Amino acid sequence: MSDCAQAREACMATSSTKCIEVENVNLNKKVDAAQVMNQFVNGATDGMMKNVVNADGISDDAKLILINAIHFIGKWKYPFNPASTRVGDFREANGAKNNVEYMNLEGKSFRSSQNSNGTVLILPYKDEEYSFFFFMPNKTTHRRFEKFRSDITGEKLLSVLKEARASTVDISVPKLGMESKVDGVMLLKLMGVNSLFGNTADLSKISDAKLLVSKIVHDAVIKVYEAGTEAGASTQVEISLEMARPRIVIDRAFLFGILKGEHIVFLGQKG
Repeated sequence: MSDCAQAREACMATSSTKCIEVENVNLNKKVDAAQVMNQFVNGATDGMMKNVVNADGISDDAKLILINAIHFIGKWKYPFNPASTRVGDFREANGAKNNVEYMNLEGKSFRSSQNSNGTVLILPYKDEEYSFFFFMPNKTTHRRFEKFRSDITGEKLLSVLKEARASTVDISVPKLGMESKVDGVMLLKLMGVNSLFGNTADLSKISDAKLLVSKIVHDAVIKVYEAGTEAGASTQVEISLEMARPRIVIDRAFLFGILKGEHIVFLGQKG
């Protein structure tokens, strides 16, 4: 076993959540280099992400590749019973309807709110430092939903989430299984970060050679199911005469994410 492989094995075996490795690979041997990097990501995410690096995507001029892998497993404080999962309609932002599986739970206390901003539902994990949120804006068209999404900021979103208050409700929420790949260079340029990607880049603390950032790719996978989360319509409020409590149904395009305390650590969109 190589020193790097031994370091990886030791890192994964510890209770630490942060493992940093430096490995010397020949980037001219693209297939081998991609295999080494994909093995790292596969191990760091417990098999959830397998082929993040494509050999064809490694440029001939590449000198250094930085890879960050995060794996989050959250078990619900109040798990859903798989026997209560039902298929129902979900309305996409463009108006299309799809059949999805809905997880159902009755008579538990969750933080929620329903007002002019839309519907918020926050589900706690066993480790209550973390929670999962749904934010479904009020009835809207595809164009309005796109504008809502582009206008929302982290500050605005947190402000809306803070309006949620604990109450006993019945809930029906969709199971999720989503993957995404984002061009990080494009996003950073939109945020005003440009010098890294041109001749003005200063990475002298990494190497004496003249370097620039040529590519940033962000991959994300999230699964939300009855037991918990593995790491992204209309509002219905029905009052049952027998149960005398509201029912929250998330059955239209929404934003979702994972909170650590009051900090958003994962954000996505369904629909």
